[in-house]
Amino acid sequence: AIAFSLSTFYAFLLPNMYTAVTTILIERNKSTPLDYKEMVLAVSDFNDYYGTRVEVLKSRPILEQTSEQLNLVSHYKKTHKGIKTNKQAAGILRSRIRAEMMKSTQLMKVRVEDTDPQMSAKIANALAENFIKESWRERFFISKQLLEWFPEEAAGRLSMLLKHPYVEFFNQTKKTTQIALNLAVKHNLGGRD
Repeated sequence: AIAFSLSTFYAFLLPNMYTAVTTILIERNKSTPLDYKEMVLAVSDFNDYYGTRVEVLKSRPILEQTSEQLNLVSHYKKTHKGIKTNKQAAGILRSRIRAEMMKSTQLMKVRVEDTDPQMSAKIANALAENFIKESWRERFFISKQLLEWFPEEAAGRLSMLLKHPYVEFFNQTKKTTQIALNLAVKHNLGGRD
């Protein structure tokens, strides 16, 4: 009876926790068709790739960026007296988030718990936004790095692309449009405003 009374008393002292949920589409950057062997590897690679994306979302840089963006140090001081840095706030935040891939999809569900319902929603949205920004930064870094490693190949492929018939058609259309606009302005037929 005493244990029940103590646990009930302790439960009343705990703050209410609210959960916000957001969903993120995780797209793989595959630009080439796969043959049979690659398809088999792709299926077995599923858990590795998407599991890695979940861990990136929960990584310290993303959590610290979110903490700084939302000033979580001051927010968490209400319940954690000794907190002073974004690194500490990121540690608290990590314990309050759950991220998992939804079965048979490319969707990651992210749940964030907080004592303030509006703040839990802000944190969930900021985490998703910072994760997406980081994913794009990774893609651009890899592309930039490849261009630096293989400049001759990159220049050759760009040259081939620029000689493609569609690019030539686009350039001709652009030139024709420019000439037509200039003539329209010259002869007061309308044109640029």
